[in-house]
Amino acid sequence: MMRLARRSAALLVMGMAGALALSACGAGDGDDANGDDDALSIHWLAARSADEGMMQAIQKIADEYKEDHPGFELEIESIPSRPDYLQKVRILAASGELPDWFDADTEPYFEEIVASGATADVGAIYDEIGVTDNFYPIGLDYPKLEDGSIHSMTFQGNIEHFWYNKDLFAQAGVEVPTTLDELLDVSEKLEEAGITPIAMEGADRWPQMRYLSFLPFRESGNDFIEGLKSGDAQMSDPEGIAAATYFQDISQYFQDGWSSGDYATARDLFVSGGAAIYYIGSWELPSFLDEQGELLPQFDRFAMPAAGSDDATLLTDMFAHAGIGTAINVDSDTPAMREWMKYLFSRFADVSLFDFNSLPSMKPTTTEGLSQIKIDLLDELNGVKDFAHVWDVRLDPDTVDVIARESTNLALGQEDPEQFAKLVDEALAQNQ
Repeated sequence: MMRLARRSAALLVMGMAGALALSACGAGDGDDANGDDDALSIHWLAARSADEGMMQAIQKIADEYKEDHPGFELEIESIPSRPDYLQKVRILAASGELPDWFDADTEPYFEEIVASGATADVGAIYDEIGVTDNFYPIGLDYPKLEDGSIHSMTFQGNIEHFWYNKDLFAQAGVEVPTTLDELLDVSEKLEEAGITPIAMEGADRWPQMRYLSFLPFRESGNDFIEGLKSGDAQMSDPEGIAAATYFQDISQYFQDGWSSGDYATARDLFVSGGAAIYYIGSWELPSFLDEQGELLPQFDRFAMPAAGSDDATLLTDMFAHAGIGTAINVDSDTPAMREWMKYLFSRFADVSLFDFNSLPSMKPTTTEGLSQIKIDLLDELNGVKDFAHVWDVRLDPDTVDVIARESTNLALGQEDPEQFAKLVDEALAQNQ
């Protein structure tokens, strides 16, 4: 089965390369049919909602650009459903019809697309248009492939925290936990006080993987997840069993019905005061702000707690990333495209941050007038050195599906950590 999967992947890459050679995939040529050098039409297939702050920022900048470039068009096709999006990208890639821009994480499948020659070298474009030094380190480090190259643009500066309701903590008489064991104790006391401890959503797969990853990351950094990817580690190793056990322990404090709840349900439960803790990234910051852009007084945050006194990582090391990236079709990499990108990146950080409360992957030209919470988050983002690797990006999609499904069964008590680990190891062996 493993040999068949590899052969299928190889054939897919060959098919993409052949199709790309036979067809002009992108619509973003610098000239239109009439030879207008000012014409540029971009079709962007986006795996996110058009109402996200960074998306609204790009749309605003595109509208500005069009005022002086009447031949410019940015058409955004948004498919927020991750499974639906991935299915469409795979079909387009296999048929040589990738759009001008398309969203992609640095996962194994995207590496296949890059290897086929279908994408532009974004790192080289950054250098040519002079914007490389304007990015936060995470904006350049997160999208790097195994060979160090960058083939996707980043727009978000995301740093993840446990957000909590100070009023509910006070009501239960608990303090901010400093260790993962203390997080269990705090959750138990919150529950005893009649308060739902943790808001959680099960519709997406990544939140469960974060809770699975906390203990291994604190104890050994990214060694465990990279070992799972390479085959040098197994979920059934002591470190994996400990991670699964912790997830099963903490999951009893998620709200009722979490396994079928969606993103908005978990967020709204926390924001409305229905739960005391919510683990989420800074992309959700607008939900915690008042009309003046200040942090609402009932909310605060704490970092991923320590595992013990001899952790391999510091509390300043956490999940930080630049969100899903955006690749450029190699046939759409024209002088007109680069001119647009130069303008986009000259405006993006300020528009995203000041107009839409969205932390950017790039440094703003000023922090004057920003609320303290935004200044603090930007400082934290700039200071992250060793960021936790995202399991649902590092591992192949089929294994991710198994982890997501079986971790739900683990949380609901339908299997024990050893059974969970065995199923994950089987998926890893089949897909490596």
